[in-house]
Amino acid sequence: MKISTKGRYGLSVMLYLAENYPTIVSSIFISKQLDISKLYLDQIFSLLKVSNLVRVDKGPNGGYTISKPSNQITVYDILKCTQPHLLSKTDSTVGPKSITHIDITIQENIFNNLDSLIFNFLNGITLDELVKLKTEKNDMNDMFYI
Repeated sequence: MKISTKGRYGLSVMLYLAENYPTIVSSIFISKQLDISKLYLDQIFSLLKVSNLVRVDKGPNGGYTISKPSNQITVYDILKCTQPHLLSKTDSTVGPKSITHIDITIQENIFNNLDSLIFNFLNGITLDELVKLKTEKNDMNDMFYI
């Protein structure tokens, strides 16, 4: 599986917003903090907004924040909106021929199970967990050893 730049940046942006929740953060500020082009970031925010993962506040002090608690947003939710074809069901047929018993066997025993594993893995990780993992890693980096 190959995660696109849009998917990776979508995850980064959502993690950043979750860390700073409930603060409303401007896209210009996020662009600078994460070193992402503002134009590209706006495309990502557009996708996240359509999927109801972020809330937009307009005006001079406007910006973005996550639309629901971080324990209710999964990695699957973010990747599904930023690159929907990544999580499409795997098809075992190899061409425009009719489906054979071999295709059915492969589909049922390999690809359906693989799709299920990927879905369960990505759907089992919440933004809240990622924030905690990042915080723990930062705390470990701040330790001094004598």
